[in-house]
Amino acid sequence: MAYKPGGLTEVTVNIYSLAAQRTLRQPSNLLTVDPATGLTAFQTSRAKFGTAGLSYETSFGAYEKLVPLRQLELAFGEDFWPRLHRLVREENPQSDYTENDKRYRALATYSSRVAGHDLTDFFVNTWAFPVDAVGRAEIAALHLPQPPVDPSTLTD
Repeated sequence: MAYKPGGLTEVTVNIYSLAAQRTLRQPSNLLTVDPATGLTAFQTSRAKFGTAGLSYETSFGAYEKLVPLRQLELAFGEDFWPRLHRLVREENPQSDYTENDKRYRALATYSSRVAGHDLTDFFVNTWAFPVDAVGRAEIAALHLPQPPVDPSTLTD
């Protein structure tokens, strides 16, 4: 629970589904073309960036919510999530299911630490994750460089 807000419960489980698809050389669900739009989840989510009122929790569908989690792997390695999980287990931060602000903050902070880059722009400005001022300050205090490539531009 330390880094998984309630809104991600049915999303984060699919990190491993995507990994299984890659292992079995199956096409990614994120690349499935929606017959109604003719677009993939990467494309439909990107089209929403910068729109008025954008909110990660309410503006994106289930597969679109998975896109930034995959983009972190694309930017920082297939072992990104195992490294993050290991760090969380080692530090064992306490949280409960009611602390969504704290958990979004932890997701962004732990992701930045594991990536070795300041991911504020990725989480807050591009994907509109609800990372509060405390979370933004925690990431800034790490004094990490900006990523060499904007993770939000990456696709499978």
